[in-house]
Amino acid sequence: MDHLEIRFRLLLVLYNEYNRGQFHQTQAIDRVVEEAGLQSIDNMYDVYGDIIYLIDSFLIDYGGFWPMGRVYPPMIRITEDGISYVENIFDNFFQEIEKSDISVETKIELTKVISQCNSKNAKVKGLWEYVKLHPGVFVIISETLIKLMTTQTH
Repeated sequence: MDHLEIRFRLLLVLYNEYNRGQFHQTQAIDRVVEEAGLQSIDNMYDVYGDIIYLIDSFLIDYGGFWPMGRVYPPMIRITEDGISYVENIFDNFFQEIEKSDISVETKIELTKVISQCNSKNAKVKGLWEYVKLHPGVFVIISETLIKLMTTQTH
């Protein structure tokens, strides 16, 4: 798994927590890593390095508590810039998916899932749930998201 995917998974977990009513509450890194499905990565320093990268990019912060001597903070939360970043990626994703190599049936299914959602948060959650249920589509969707992440600025 590359760094862009690690960062995106971390941001998505924090974005979902924020939209579940955890406004500005820090989340334990170990739980975020587990929920993002990153606990099995061979080198956890890659994950922690990406957390530091996201902090330095102002997409997440550590809520003011980072004990001396720790390589990474124990708690993190998404910032307003991080929320906008995730939403912009998904806004562009829905446009990009029409140009992708995904089958017409899958595009119809995705359109149906997304059209049933009445907010950006619901669209992000709906797409994520769809991807988890249809792993065969994950590669194409991931490639599209990663492409958008590399061109997205915050």
